[in-house]
Amino acid sequence: MPSPERLEALATYWQDRAFPNVRAFVFAMIKLVGRPVRVSYGYLIPPLATYDHLSGMAHVNAIEIWTYEGSAITYQERFAFHYVLAQREADWVIVDYTYRNVPTPP
Repeated sequence: MPSPERLEALATYWQDRAFPNVRAFVFAMIKLVGRPVRVSYGYLIPPLATYDHLSGMAHVNAIEIWTYEGSAITYQERFAFHYVLAQREADWVIVDYTYRNVPTPP
């Protein structure tokens, strides 16, 4: 399982509704791929950010490719993400997100 320090670091930038979801995802990945887990990602389409002046929220859309490597398996997934960010003091944090799988080209 991830150390309390790593979960605390994750909670620095993933907050509100986003944190329980991303925390559950971390535990599911550890169970699926086996320890130790190595994760990397890149952008298929770079992030595009917009700012909603009425809500004070930033919205970021990106298409990402994620690689998960563990002692049991290694695999890749492609996602279209929509992140919602809020400003907390001097930082921006992810407070919500949605995603969908993007088909792998033939």
